[in-house]
Amino acid sequence: SRLNNALKARLRQERHALERLTDRVRAAQRSALVVAGARLDSTGRQLRLVGPISVLQRGYSVTSRADGTVVRAPDDVKSGEPIVTRLAEGRIESIVGQSLAAPLPGGARSARHSRRKRPDGDGLEGGLFGAAESPG
Repeated sequence: SRLNNALKARLRQERHALERLTDRVRAAQRSALVVAGARLDSTGRQLRLVGPISVLQRGYSVTSRADGTVVRAPDDVKSGEPIVTRLAEGRIESIVGQSLAAPLPGGARSARHSRRKRPDGDGLEGGLFGAAESPG
């Protein structure tokens, strides 16, 4: 009986300790979820700020050839070739008259990237740095 009471007391202690640990684990999980949610929200806001739609809304545009290839330099198109310029609120279809190379401001050099065909032809694949935007 004395041994039985001692075992019951020990079992109550261990059960209480387990309940405290369970509460601590649950609190840590809730805290981790709050932190992860805040980080996700912050990352989403950052992506929206530099995303292609936001860039277009700031007045930039993306110009592509009829086959969807983004125009990155004047020599990417020929006189008389149809092009499409994607803007924040629509698009403009044009015919190339004359294309002239011009140096970038500040002496920067243009990085010639591999040309990627756009499956939907909107010039937005690749995000801000994957598509050539020019002030609109």
